[in-house]
Amino acid sequence: MNTDEANTFTVQQVEAILKRALRDHARDGGITREELVETARELGISPSEVEKAIREEASMGEFERAKEVWLVRRRNQFFRHLQSYAIANGFLFLLNMATGGENWFVYPLLGWGVVLAFDAAGTFNPSSSKIERGARKLMKKRAWSQLAEDGEQVLYAKLSAFTGKAASRNTADRY
Repeated sequence: MNTDEANTFTVQQVEAILKRALRDHARDGGITREELVETARELGISPSEVEKAIREEASMGEFERAKEVWLVRRRNQFFRHLQSYAIANGFLFLLNMATGGENWFVYPLLGWGVVLAFDAAGTFNPSSSKIERGARKLMKKRAWSQLAEDGEQVLYAKLSAFTGKAASRNTADRY
């Protein structure tokens, strides 16, 4: 075996080796951004490439968190639906028992039960495209909320400068 071949690693091997080394290093407090850039520079990777990768990792991390939030919200929505189903059908059962006659409460129970079953299937076995679509929608909503909040702060600052008084949501409502 050639010594150059013994000292050459594939990208997958490099990732695995660095993951192991970083796990041990993380116990000592992690690695700083500067250390990461310097290590990459030693490997021949430019600082701009590292910064780009850091931004991509941060946005992917945000996307993964958005997917988790979407799944949790979807499950909570299902359990609220289940709760409504149980309360409404319990009421219909009691009403049917109080009025006597044919057991008509089973018809809404079964009809709504079918809808609830489809809702459960969509909640506990969603497609990856549905999860990603929901996560993107959440991220877009957060971005718009942040933009609105930033715009509101600018508005209050301008209102303060115009009136000479500190402006807030309460004072802005008066104008």
